[in-house]
Amino acid sequence: MIVTELSEGHLCENDVPILKEMIPRFDVIALGMGLGKNPETETALREIIPICRRTVIDADGLYTLNLHQKNSPTILTPHTGEFEKITGKKVPKNLDERIKMLKDLTTTISATVLLKSQIDLIAKDGVVRVNTSGNSGMTVGGTGDVLAGITAALLTKNPPLLSACAAAFINGRAGNLCQERYGNGFTATDLLEQIPDAMKT
Repeated sequence: MIVTELSEGHLCENDVPILKEMIPRFDVIALGMGLGKNPETETALREIIPICRRTVIDADGLYTLNLHQKNSPTILTPHTGEFEKITGKKVPKNLDERIKMLKDLTTTISATVLLKSQIDLIAKDGVVRVNTSGNSGMTVGGTGDVLAGITAALLTKNPPLLSACAAAFINGRAGNLCQERYGNGFTATDLLEQIPDAMKT
Protein backbone atom coordinates (compact mmCIF):
# COMPACT_ATOMS: atom_id res chain seq x y z
CA MET A 1 0.00 0.00 0.00
CA ILE A 2 1.41 3.39 -1.00
CA VAL A 3 0.28 6.05 1.47
CA THR A 4 2.09 9.01 -0.05
CA GLU A 5 4.48 9.56 -2.92
CA LEU A 6 8.04 10.74 -2.41
CA SER A 7 9.02 14.05 -3.97
CA GLU A 8 12.07 12.43 -5.60
CA GLY A 9 13.12 8.89 -6.46
CA HIS A 10 14.36 8.55 -2.89
CA LEU A 11 13.45 9.81 0.57
CA CYS A 12 14.85 13.31 1.04
CA GLU A 13 14.51 16.52 3.05
CA ASN A 14 11.49 17.64 0.99
CA ASP A 15 9.52 14.65 2.30
CA VAL A 16 10.16 15.37 5.98
CA PRO A 17 7.31 17.88 6.58
CA ILE A 18 4.55 15.54 5.36
CA LEU A 19 6.08 12.59 7.22
CA LYS A 20 6.22 14.66 10.41
CA GLU A 21 2.47 15.19 10.00
CA MET A 22 1.76 11.50 9.35
CA ILE A 23 4.04 9.72 11.83
CA PRO A 24 2.25 10.78 15.06
CA ARG A 25 -0.87 8.94 13.84
CA PHE A 26 0.89 5.56 14.03
CA ASP A 27 1.83 3.48 17.07
CA VAL A 28 4.89 1.90 15.42
CA ILE A 29 7.01 2.82 12.41
CA ALA A 30 9.08 0.15 10.63
CA LEU A 31 11.69 1.71 8.39
CA GLY A 32 14.87 1.11 6.46
CA MET A 33 13.89 -1.66 4.06
CA GLY A 34 14.77 -0.68 0.49
CA LEU A 35 15.54 2.96 1.36
CA GLY A 36 19.04 2.97 -0.09
CA LYS A 37 22.04 4.90 1.19
CA ASN A 38 21.61 8.27 -0.47
CA PRO A 39 23.03 10.98 1.83
CA GLU A 40 19.76 12.94 1.50
CA THR A 41 17.85 9.89 2.74
CA GLU A 42 20.14 9.55 5.74
CA THR A 43 19.62 13.23 6.60
CA ALA A 44 15.84 12.82 6.39
CA LEU A 45 15.90 9.71 8.57
CA ARG A 46 17.81 11.53 11.29
CA GLU A 47 14.91 13.97 11.51
CA ILE A 48 12.20 11.31 11.34
CA ILE A 49 13.43 8.66 13.79
CA PRO A 50 13.32 10.86 16.93
CA ILE A 51 9.60 11.65 16.47
CA CYS A 52 8.47 8.01 16.18
CA ARG A 53 6.65 6.61 19.22
CA ARG A 54 8.07 3.15 18.68
CA THR A 55 10.39 2.09 15.90
CA VAL A 56 11.67 -1.03 14.16
CA ILE A 57 14.80 -0.22 12.16
CA ASP A 58 16.15 -2.62 9.54
CA ALA A 59 18.48 -2.68 6.54
CA ASP A 60 19.51 0.75 5.19
CA GLY A 61 17.91 2.54 8.14
CA LEU A 62 20.51 1.04 10.46
CA TYR A 63 23.34 3.06 8.95
CA THR A 64 21.92 6.40 10.10
CA LEU A 65 21.85 5.43 13.77
CA ASN A 66 23.59 6.93 16.71
CA LEU A 67 23.45 3.78 18.84
CA HIS A 68 23.98 5.66 22.08
CA GLN A 69 21.23 8.21 21.50
CA LYS A 70 18.20 7.77 23.77
CA ASN A 71 15.16 7.13 21.58
CA SER A 72 11.61 5.94 22.16
CA PRO A 73 11.27 2.11 22.27
CA THR A 74 13.36 0.89 19.34
CA ILE A 75 14.16 -2.55 17.95
CA LEU A 76 17.10 -2.97 15.58
CA THR A 77 17.06 -6.02 13.28
CA PRO A 78 20.52 -6.30 11.68
CA HIS A 79 22.08 -9.38 10.13
CA THR A 80 25.68 -10.00 11.11
CA GLY A 81 27.18 -7.87 8.31
CA GLU A 82 25.00 -4.89 9.18
CA PHE A 83 25.73 -5.35 12.87
CA GLU A 84 29.47 -5.24 12.24
CA LYS A 85 29.16 -2.03 10.22
CA ILE A 86 27.02 -0.14 12.73
CA THR A 87 28.97 -1.21 15.82
CA GLY A 88 32.49 -1.59 14.42
CA LYS A 89 32.65 -4.95 16.19
CA LYS A 90 33.40 -8.30 14.57
CA VAL A 91 30.68 -10.86 15.32
CA PRO A 92 32.31 -13.97 16.83
CA LYS A 93 31.51 -17.39 15.38
CA ASN A 94 31.30 -18.92 18.85
CA LEU A 95 27.74 -18.64 20.23
CA ASP A 96 28.79 -17.96 23.82
CA GLU A 97 31.06 -15.15 22.66
CA ARG A 98 28.23 -13.69 20.57
CA ILE A 99 25.94 -13.75 23.57
CA LYS A 100 28.54 -11.97 25.72
CA MET A 101 29.11 -9.35 23.03
CA LEU A 102 25.38 -8.58 22.81
CA LYS A 103 25.01 -8.60 26.57
CA ASP A 104 27.81 -6.06 26.91
CA LEU A 105 26.53 -3.87 24.06
CA THR A 106 22.95 -3.68 25.26
CA THR A 107 23.96 -2.53 28.72
CA THR A 108 25.24 0.66 27.04
CA ILE A 109 22.39 1.42 24.58
CA SER A 110 18.63 1.84 24.97
CA ALA A 111 17.61 -0.15 21.89
CA THR A 112 16.67 -3.82 21.70
CA VAL A 113 18.82 -5.76 19.22
CA LEU A 114 17.58 -8.73 17.21
CA LEU A 115 20.73 -10.11 15.60
CA LYS A 116 19.65 -12.27 12.67
CA SER A 117 21.69 -15.36 11.91
CA GLN A 118 21.36 -19.14 11.79
CA ILE A 119 20.63 -18.78 15.51
CA ASP A 120 18.99 -15.44 16.30
CA LEU A 121 20.03 -13.52 19.39
CA ILE A 122 17.70 -10.99 20.96
CA ALA A 123 19.01 -8.64 23.64
CA LYS A 124 17.99 -5.67 25.76
CA ASP A 125 19.60 -4.19 28.87
CA GLY A 126 22.09 -7.05 29.08
CA VAL A 127 19.40 -9.76 28.90
CA VAL A 128 19.96 -12.11 25.94
CA ARG A 129 17.47 -14.59 24.48
CA VAL A 130 18.16 -17.25 21.84
CA ASN A 131 15.87 -18.29 18.98
CA THR A 132 16.59 -21.48 17.04
CA SER A 133 13.53 -21.59 14.76
CA GLY A 134 14.23 -21.07 11.06
CA ASN A 135 16.36 -22.68 8.37
CA SER A 136 18.80 -22.02 5.54
CA GLY A 137 16.00 -21.39 3.03
CA MET A 138 15.33 -18.10 4.78
CA THR A 139 18.42 -16.46 3.30
CA VAL A 140 16.26 -15.48 0.30
CA GLY A 141 15.60 -11.76 -0.13
CA GLY A 142 12.59 -10.32 1.65
CA THR A 143 12.47 -12.61 4.67
CA GLY A 144 14.10 -9.93 6.80
CA ASP A 145 11.42 -7.47 5.67
CA VAL A 146 8.78 -9.96 6.81
CA LEU A 147 10.51 -10.21 10.18
CA ALA A 148 10.56 -6.42 10.54
CA GLY A 149 6.84 -6.30 9.81
CA ILE A 150 6.01 -9.00 12.36
CA THR A 151 8.17 -7.22 14.92
CA ALA A 152 6.40 -3.91 14.31
CA ALA A 153 2.97 -5.52 14.62
CA LEU A 154 3.86 -7.11 17.95
CA LEU A 155 5.48 -3.92 19.24
CA THR A 156 2.12 -2.11 19.06
CA LYS A 157 0.95 -4.01 22.16
CA ASN A 158 4.04 -5.55 23.79
CA PRO A 159 7.39 -4.56 25.34
CA PRO A 160 10.36 -4.48 22.93
CA LEU A 161 12.19 -7.59 24.18
CA LEU A 162 9.05 -9.73 24.13
CA SER A 163 8.07 -8.38 20.71
CA ALA A 164 11.47 -9.14 19.21
CA CYS A 165 11.63 -12.64 20.74
CA ALA A 166 8.13 -13.55 19.57
CA ALA A 167 8.74 -12.12 16.10
CA ALA A 168 11.96 -14.09 15.65
CA PHE A 169 10.21 -17.30 16.66
CA ILE A 170 7.12 -16.72 14.49
CA ASN A 171 9.22 -15.77 11.46
CA GLY A 172 11.44 -18.83 11.92
CA ARG A 173 8.49 -21.13 12.51
CA ALA A 174 6.84 -19.82 9.33
CA GLY A 175 10.11 -20.57 7.54
CA ASN A 176 10.07 -24.12 8.87
CA LEU A 177 6.51 -24.60 7.62
CA CYS A 178 7.61 -23.29 4.21
CA GLN A 179 10.51 -25.72 4.16
CA GLU A 180 8.16 -28.62 4.92
CA ARG A 181 5.95 -27.58 2.01
CA TYR A 182 8.42 -26.28 -0.60
CA GLY A 183 11.88 -27.43 0.45
CA ASN A 184 14.46 -24.62 0.47
CA GLY A 185 13.04 -22.97 -2.65
CA PHE A 186 10.49 -20.64 -1.09
CA THR A 187 9.95 -16.90 -1.30
CA ALA A 188 9.16 -14.13 1.15
CA THR A 189 5.55 -14.24 -0.08
CA ASP A 190 5.40 -17.94 0.79
CA LEU A 191 6.73 -17.04 4.22
CA LEU A 192 4.00 -14.43 4.72
CA GLU A 193 1.31 -16.98 3.93
CA GLN A 194 2.55 -19.30 6.69
CA ILE A 195 2.43 -16.70 9.48
CA PRO A 196 -1.14 -17.52 10.64
CA ASP A 197 -0.27 -21.20 11.05
CA ALA A 198 3.06 -20.33 12.67
CA MET A 199 1.24 -18.26 15.28
CA LYS A 200 -0.93 -21.22 16.24
CA THR A 201 2.06 -23.31 17.36
